[in-house]
Amino acid sequence: MGWLTAANVLWMLTCIAVGWWWTGNPVRYCDNSRATSGPAILQMLLTAGVSLQVGRIRGKTPGARLWMWTAAGFLVLTCDQAFALHGRIDDSIHQMLGMRETAWTDRIDDLVVLLYGVCGAVVLWLYRREWLGLQRMHRPLVLGGCCFVLALIANAAGDRYDVAVWLLGENRAARVLQSFFSIGDEGFKLVGVGLFLSAFHAAYTAAVRMRVPCAEEPKVRIAKAKFGR
Repeated sequence: MGWLTAANVLWMLTCIAVGWWWTGNPVRYCDNSRATSGPAILQMLLTAGVSLQVGRIRGKTPGARLWMWTAAGFLVLTCDQAFALHGRIDDSIHQMLGMRETAWTDRIDDLVVLLYGVCGAVVLWLYRREWLGLQRMHRPLVLGGCCFVLALIANAAGDRYDVAVWLLGENRAARVLQSFFSIGDEGFKLVGVGLFLSAFHAAYTAAVRMRVPCAEEPKVRIAKAKFGR
């Protein structure tokens, strides 16, 4: 599904161009805007649905739990994206502990997002036998993970103006860099979600092929072996 990655990149470039043309601000439709969060939410929901379908096809096998966990995880990510839950958690921690907002504490929300990623990585590691045999799933899954990390870095760097100023000083270049952080956050997130959808679609295709009777028995055995049966 390379076309999906291309479509996401094209959409990001369109948002940047429209923002620059209409408002003179290329970040106008990229920084936590519905223009980029909407497609990301839709693709997260689709990924959760595809993962749920794979789990249903896998039935009561031990590996089926992987797909149920990942479906639940993408539903959580969908809710987080739609309602900015990580930001609300950040605000709640500040209020409960009476913390003053600093350059460090202002990035608690990034730690929450990092925790999402760590939980996902742990689940994939625990059920690695279920998906390691799916060669077509590897590349988009790894690239999606890389995009997740890059989006997290860009978001953490762009939360405040301090990083850009520390790198370049108080000047126009720092403001441009701050814009790139915002664009990178939304761009890597959108492209990463599309890659995850491609990865889980590859798993779904393999699960369907395994379930459908095939005249050539060796191919059936190979398909079953890919899922660790």
